[in-house]
Amino acid sequence: MSLDPGYNSIPLLQRSTTSSEDPLSAPPNPIESEARESTVRPRSGVIGFISRLWGWPIIIISCQLWLQTLTWGFVAVLSSRGVIFLPHTSAVWVANHPRPVTLISTLMSTVFAAGSSHLFSVGLRRAIAFSLTQPTGMTLGALSSTISLASRGFIFRRRQWKWSLVSIALLLLTGIQTSGWTTLIHPVPVVLEEPLHGTELDLASSALGTLQETGDPGLKYCIHATSQLPLFTVGDTDSGHATIKADIGMPASFDFLDQTFNVSTGGILPATFDDVVLFGEPTKILATLQDIPDLTIGLSSNYSVTQQGFSADVSCRAQTLSNSTRPSLIISSHSEDWNYTFGTQLNFSRTITWLGVASNCSIPDPESRVNTQWTIAAGLDYVLMVACPELTTKNYTLMFAASGKYEFMNATVCTLAPKLTTVTAYYSNVNSSSRTISTTTHASQPMALDSPAALSAISTVSTAVFLAQGAERSVLGDELYSLKVKGNSTEDMLRNIEEYIRGVTEYSGSIFRACLSNVTNPNLAEVMAANPTSQINGTYSTYTMGWERLP
Repeated sequence: MSLDPGYNSIPLLQRSTTSSEDPLSAPPNPIESEARESTVRPRSGVIGFISRLWGWPIIIISCQLWLQTLTWGFVAVLSSRGVIFLPHTSAVWVANHPRPVTLISTLMSTVFAAGSSHLFSVGLRRAIAFSLTQPTGMTLGALSSTISLASRGFIFRRRQWKWSLVSIALLLLTGIQTSGWTTLIHPVPVVLEEPLHGTELDLASSALGTLQETGDPGLKYCIHATSQLPLFTVGDTDSGHATIKADIGMPASFDFLDQTFNVSTGGILPATFDDVVLFGEPTKILATLQDIPDLTIGLSSNYSVTQQGFSADVSCRAQTLSNSTRPSLIISSHSEDWNYTFGTQLNFSRTITWLGVASNCSIPDPESRVNTQWTIAAGLDYVLMVACPELTTKNYTLMFAASGKYEFMNATVCTLAPKLTTVTAYYSNVNSSSRTISTTTHASQPMALDSPAALSAISTVSTAVFLAQGAERSVLGDELYSLKVKGNSTEDMLRNIEEYIRGVTEYSGSIFRACLSNVTNPNLAEVMAANPTSQINGTYSTYTMGWERLP
């Protein structure tokens, strides 16, 4: 008889079946005595299986099932909901205390990982004890390998490569437990999104065209007088200045209706949840967005809305014009002495020069005040402008006349083609005092030159140049002159003028909408009744702390 040299095939503690064996002479087996309950009364079937699980096995299985249920239950809820957020007070604390939160999450992950590993190790040891008490016993190779796995040791045996692979996999799985639990437990910034719906004034509405044909006084008032209202006159020039600053790379913002725009309004009326009531003016603009029920309070909130904007394609060039060119540019002036006295004492004497600029072009609306402009200038430092429609090319021609230190702007001719745009407006930090609005234009379509919005735009641009001219200087001219002194080329100056005109044009769309939306103006009753509105949609985003489903 030959012996097998491989120790793996030797049964360990296998029971003898010979009758001559004396049970009392056999040495005591501590492992066998530990599992005596399961061997003294062997049972079969379900009852026998349950009896083997009673005690430590059921405790180990229950704890592991509890951990698995807790883990995968949380993952299932997160997968179905997409995001789970903390209550507002908890989210504020988590956001303000990142280090304690990291410490707590790491400690909890370590406890869960250590507990799971310990239960696995205890389970293996109990399985070894159970196997050694069975009639078939356990091979020495399996025993040593299982003991190594229970102690999370590494097995490297060429003839037992399966055990080596199992040990490698076990080391990797137990090693990433802590990081896995931390990833699951640690709260992260999450975003909750809700759909937005509302209405806004539609500048392309046929109702506005009908009111224009009937000569509605409220519509005519908003076309011609909006840019001259005290509420909006400051913005006539500031809107152009903001776009010039942005064009030369400087930070720029612009305030309109108590809202701060990043550079330009984009021709939109701010979409708000609350009515806008302006101090010092009989102005009330109703809310344009519908309230969101059960809105979550977060650390910060933003929303974006796709709205109808208004802008223009502007192009400027140098071109000498006179009273005989087409279009023509006619400049007239006269001077007179102005003596100012207080009582019997002469305070000062000054010569005032009255200037006018006009053109012989035809205009679509005699009341649009686009063909003449008068101002006062001392020392003949002035910037004037007149606008003429070009029906064949569907744009306006803006002609500038300048003198004195603003001579570089003389003989500047620009074309302005008004257009409707599709704008995405981003409303950031809506729950704080530092909220801002940024606009991005995606598409556009041309507008008729005699449409209400186009006429309002030309009236606003003319008013902006008019208001920029003072008794001694032009604010517009001074800003461009400062850029010229810095070394801007002629091409740069023309681009700056283009940006100025575009910024004012976009602002004109906003104030035109604001004027037509003023419910306190009794002259707008027919405009309100016509309801020239369209639907707008967007997304409200709340930023808070919680857990988010992995993509």
